[in-house]
Order: sequence, then structure tokens, then C-alpha cells
Amino acid sequence: MIQTNINNIINDYDFFSVESTHYCPLCIFQGFLGAKANNQIIYEALVNLYNMDINVLNNDYLIVCKNLYKILKKQWNYKIAIYKEIYGSNKVAITINYKNEIILAHYFATKKVPYEYFNKNHITETKSHRDLAIKFL
Repeated sequence: MIQTNINNIINDYDFFSVESTHYCPLCIFQGFLGAKANNQIIYEALVNLYNMDINVLNNDYLIVCKNLYKILKKQWNYKIAIYKEIYGSNKVAITINYKNEIILAHYFATKKVPYEYFNKNHITETKSHRDLAIKFL
């Protein structure tokens, strides 16, 4: 669930996504990414996926996320934003931007945004990220 105006995430980046520092270090979360048209990072990631041995994928569910991390470590002539997942629980993962503001809440366990979310504006609270993440539970 996006926690800020989408323009605050996209800005003028050629590519953006989230590094999963909590659940899978050295992985790029592919549930939230964006790129300008004809982006070579996306092209290389798709080529990697299309050529992947299904047995490799069956043995490592996160291999695509790990490979995208490696692709992004190459030298690119793009303006890239890799946001950080800073806190997680068994229900939600929280992502921040470069200003240390919460931009995403990922309800990966239930795949449902809690009803309470619609009754409160979590963005304007001034508590710590950890305390705020607990409220998302």
C-alpha cells in the first residue's frame, strides 16, 4: 500500500524499486518497481527470467529477486532509486525513502490492507518507524 503521493516515489528516476533488506538481503522486491520506457535494466531482467532454468527457480524461490539485485549493481547511465525495507514483522514490511519517510506498507502475509488503515492517516504520525509498523499489524 502506497503511503505517500506516487510522485514523491517516482520523482525523476529512470528506475525505482525496493531492496528487501529485512526478509531477503541482497534482493530487489519485484512487487513494486517502475522504469521509463525502453529501460535496459528491465530488458536485462526479463532476458534473465525468460532464460532461467525452471529447476533453478523451483529450488530458489527468490532467485529472480537476487538476480535483479546483481543486475542493478552494474554501471548504468540511469538515475536509479532503490528504497529500503527497514522493518518487518510476520504480517507487514515497511519501506522508507531517502528522507527517512515511510512510503510503502507491504501486507505480504494476508495480501489484504487492514480495515483500520482506512480509518487513520498513518503517514502524519510522528512515532518511530518500528512503532508505526506495529500499528499496521
